[in-house]
Amino acid sequence: MSRLGCLIAAAVAILFPTGYGIYGKLHDDRLSTTMERVKRSMPAEAAVRLLGRPSWRAGCGSRFPYSFASDCSTEIVYASSFAPLNPLYWVVEVDRQNRVISAELIGSP
Repeated sequence: MSRLGCLIAAAVAILFPTGYGIYGKLHDDRLSTTMERVKRSMPAEAAVRLLGRPSWRAGCGSRFPYSFASDCSTEIVYASSFAPLNPLYWVVEVDRQNRVISAELIGSP
């Protein structure tokens, strides 16, 4: 490999993880800040407009072994940019009327 090729490979090896780390930190910080604006009883789609596209939607308890609210029908989940290495998930629980019941940050201890 030429010297220029080695320099390019080294630059990519350094810049890509650094760039992803910065992006991930900004993404996770934005989710934490925006999650504070999600309030009980607001329409679920209003919460999604605030938070952006979720990582997944599923029935309550289908991915996590517990639910914060007994009348939960759907979980809207936003995973950390570094999950599962950093297992942080912002979870919005929604009732059958499509209203927010709770908005919580959960993670592994």
